[in-house]
Amino acid sequence: MQKASPLKDPNWAILGRIGRAHGVQGWVKIISFTEPFSELQKYSPWYLYKAQHWQKLQLLACKIQGHQLLAKIAGWDSPEQVSAYTNLPLAVKREQLPHLPPGEFYWSELIGLSVYNCEQHYLGKVISLMETGANDVLVVQQEQQEMLIPYLPERTILKVDLTVARIDVDWTNEFI
Repeated sequence: MQKASPLKDPNWAILGRIGRAHGVQGWVKIISFTEPFSELQKYSPWYLYKAQHWQKLQLLACKIQGHQLLAKIAGWDSPEQVSAYTNLPLAVKREQLPHLPPGEFYWSELIGLSVYNCEQHYLGKVISLMETGANDVLVVQQEQQEMLIPYLPERTILKVDLTVARIDVDWTNEFI
């Protein structure tokens, strides 16, 4: 039996990743997946996945500089120390997230769900989501082919069922 990826663990919500060092005193750029990007600083504590387990970070300071989120983490005092963590995922415990109203989902909950159309044809799995000006878009992959499905509840998105890891869509196979 294959062990599930800790990055897909339902107890954790990936909200960003560690970026490059900023300056010489150990500050780090944070790539935030929250909207707006500054929302990430409202969550505490942060956790980092390294060496096969989640490590709690002690956030000493956080600030916004232009369109970037910068953080000072305890024990990270030089660019060399920061570089050991660059590109690693940053998460919070899912219980730290606010509860959403019925019918609303966090993107991380949708990734990995199987997608079926009205004719019960399997279209693939959600591998990511994209934000466009008009609406969000599911990126669905089956084997080596990807398709984009607009996330329009009650139009293209008929049902999302997290308990069976499935999304039903009004979409045809000819779009593959």
